[in-house]
Amino acid sequence: MTSGNNGRKVPIWFLLISCVAVEAVCLCFGENEKTGKKPAKESSAAAETKQADAAPFQGAEIKDGAVYRGNLRRSGVFNRTGLTEAKAVRWKSQIGGKINSSPVVWKDTLYIGGGDGFYALNTADGKTRWNYPVKGGVDSSACVADDIVCFTTTGVLIALNVADGSLKWKYQGKPAETSRGSPAIAYGAVFTPLGKEIVAVGLNDGKRIWTIGKNVPDEYSSLALDASAFYGAGTIKWGYLYSYDYDTATVNWQSNVPYEHGAGVYFYKTPAVDENGAIYVNTTRGARKFSPTAQGKVAKGYNQRLWGVFLLDKEVDDNEMIPHSCPSVWKDRVYVGRYDGQFFALDAKDGSIVWKKKFPASILSDPSIAAKSGLVCFGCYDGQVYALDLATGKTKWQFKIGDRIFASPWIGDGVIYVAAHDGCVYAIE
Repeated sequence: MTSGNNGRKVPIWFLLISCVAVEAVCLCFGENEKTGKKPAKESSAAAETKQADAAPFQGAEIKDGAVYRGNLRRSGVFNRTGLTEAKAVRWKSQIGGKINSSPVVWKDTLYIGGGDGFYALNTADGKTRWNYPVKGGVDSSACVADDIVCFTTTGVLIALNVADGSLKWKYQGKPAETSRGSPAIAYGAVFTPLGKEIVAVGLNDGKRIWTIGKNVPDEYSSLALDASAFYGAGTIKWGYLYSYDYDTATVNWQSNVPYEHGAGVYFYKTPAVDENGAIYVNTTRGARKFSPTAQGKVAKGYNQRLWGVFLLDKEVDDNEMIPHSCPSVWKDRVYVGRYDGQFFALDAKDGSIVWKKKFPASILSDPSIAAKSGLVCFGCYDGQVYALDLATGKTKWQFKIGDRIFASPWIGDGVIYVAAHDGCVYAIE
């Protein structure tokens, strides 16, 4: 890893093969820039490298794309107003299947996976612009960059042209039925869990840069990217968070032993990284925070958490693999939804509970933060979308749309997009 003129850490393989100047190479990690240090553990192992193209993201914000969870750090923050009051459904589009894919919006098009394939919808009226058939449907959420949209299916990474949905390329991985991770695009490459591997392939040609065959995130866990490292947590080797090196595709560190008092810790979804580089996870037992550099009195190469807060659901065995929402983090607060319907705001400094609220059903929908209006929005298994005040937890509005909601809302200005298990995508205004 080396630094470009803008101070960001840039993978060596990208500098060696990129056709663009170093000055133009930088990542999008959300609302603020980070210039963090290199993780403490270095690896001498070399990774296979092949061609990658110019970085589609420039500067501190996404300039030419959109990604699940709002940014590459997967913090769940959207620099938009969302809705201060939900009045009506602007449109409703039936695409079929039990939708688990979260909507991703770029320009005037919404991208989402459905029961029989992948769809591009017009954000004005919900009409289908095009769809790409996929046997068995698509649970993965999209990443859009450089006029290419990427998503995964069972062991296959697919890239389509955004204009008409035509196939750009396919990358065949090693299939695993429970792998539903969503891609991230940076440095002209696509990074994603894919079946039994983590892969990095060139954005424009789909050629392999490297693969990682161990500790692969499973279920709905995607990679979170920061300037100096990327992070994954999953269930193929459950109970650990891993920091990876861009250059070598090897582990910088892993979280300390996952067992507490004989009980396992199950990671179901994606980590979140704040603007200072700290990493957060939501597990079966509760939420945790880690430093980007290994610290604590643990073995070499292990990273002891900065804090952990016990949020175990009632009547749930410690070793049960129970899903929860991703954590969302903004400023000095972390927001998490739980299987038993509880929703928490935690102090990012020490994990203490700032406020909590109980809802009628499970909250597996990842919270989305409307930064300009100070609201956090999520779906619930009671079929409603909720918007809470970030500071107090007071319910600002709730809106019934239909069946259970697993997908994370996409925040726009004056509109929120969400999908449900009734096979419909909704635009709420």
